[in-house]
Amino acid sequence: MSNCSPPSRGETRSKFMMVHTYIILK
Repeated sequence: MSNCSPPSRGETRSKFMMVHTYIILK
């Protein structure tokens, strides 16, 4: 359970950054 928390937060930030970059590139 403790290992599920850290990765969840990191993935959210990575996805957010990817989306942000996609929008900027658009």
